[in-house]
Amino acid sequence: MTLPTSRAAYAEYYEIWDRAIADPAGIRLRLADYDSCVFHRTRLHYSRTLQRHESRELYEPGDPQHNISPYDRYQCLIRPTPDRTAFHLLIVPRTFGIIGEIESLAGTEYEPKWQHPSEEPNYRPQLTSPTGAKLLLTKLVSESDAPIAETSSSPSMTPDEIISELPETNPLRRL
Repeated sequence: MTLPTSRAAYAEYYEIWDRAIADPAGIRLRLADYDSCVFHRTRLHYSRTLQRHESRELYEPGDPQHNISPYDRYQCLIRPTPDRTAFHLLIVPRTFGIIGEIESLAGTEYEPKWQHPSEEPNYRPQLTSPTGAKLLLTKLVSESDAPIAETSSSPSMTPDEIISELPETNPLRRL
């Protein structure tokens, strides 16, 4: 079944939205079961959509109120009650419970090292992979433990030799 498109069909929901805006912490509705919460949450979302459509008709593009609903800053969450006998439909500001204490990175372990060029970075290579396998350090200079023996072979070409002509190629041959 589709939702009604008349603003009058959502009068109770606009009253709920207004109460949520009036309370800085948000509000909650106690409902008997999860399906009721989903039903009312859907209608709350659609009433917000209708409000946004109205703002498109009332305000010109470029106006800060164009395509905006005052309820956009809120979210609707469904949570069971502590005794799990019912459910709450929470209408809370979007930052509720998301943003914690905000602090600077200066003086913490996450402060970028490039900001303090006088300090030498204490670099220690990681000797284990994320899977736990031990990694070996590689040598910067390639050294072999076997002695190099003189060979009796001669180079097949000397630097003085110059190829005077290019080898012939078939122009129809594809690579």
